[in-house]
Amino acid sequence: MTKPSYFLSVLATIPAVCVSASISYAATNHTCKMEGGTPIKPLEEFKRVFMTADAKALARHFAAPLQETALKTALEQYHTIIGPSKVSCMTLLQRVDDGGLTQEISRMAPTTGGATVFLYTLSYPTPDRDHALHFFHYSTDLRDVMRMLH
Repeated sequence: MTKPSYFLSVLATIPAVCVSASISYAATNHTCKMEGGTPIKPLEEFKRVFMTADAKALARHFAAPLQETALKTALEQYHTIIGPSKVSCMTLLQRVDDGGLTQEISRMAPTTGGATVFLYTLSYPTPDRDHALHFFHYSTDLRDVMRMLH
């Protein structure tokens, strides 16, 4: 059986106004458990919406309107893989390069049934110090996701 894998380039930046207007965080309130590293609010919001497999919400917050169809296809496949159970998330790796380019790998694991999904995100800081999501990729094969690291 072939392992499902999806690439999707998110070309639109995440406006800080949209992110701060729709997200309220306490200092330690983030979506994925993380040992070390610093949670980045827009990435945490992306992971939260990604885990709900809600293409419309994801497109509204992170992508240009024309990309909603591609997001819907990718998220339907994710939902099929992960199953209907509650999902726990853990950020396994966070790499921040000089200049702020940030790569993360997170594990989305269903509490019952389904398969574990590994999510790669690539983001960069915007002039207001928030991050814009540029690209994400997910797969049930950790090695496949690890190949995305630069």
